Amino acid sequence: GSGLTCHGVNEKTGDLAGIAAVADDDDIMIITESGIIIRTGADEISTYGRGAAGVIVMRTDGDDRVVNFTTIKNVVSEADTAESDTSAE
Repeated sequence: GSGLTCHGVNEKTGDLAGIAAVADDDDIMIITESGIIIRTGADEISTYGRGAAGVIVMRTDGDDRVVNFTTIKNVVSEADTAESDTSAE
């Protein structure tokens, strides 16, 4: 039968490290083999149609590679809210 192409994986794009459904208010944490960790908001990542090649979320050095990732609910604490209120003054 016919199927869907969900990712255009090729030599230029590299391998697919993983996939997860996220909401705009989620954060994504990515961990590399060398121990580098980044955390970014899902709303900061551009979205494209399912036939697109995708976007680079994290660049790795040399032979380093992504070994794990997870989604995290972005929770704004009362301390963060108070801090942003005072910095606006």
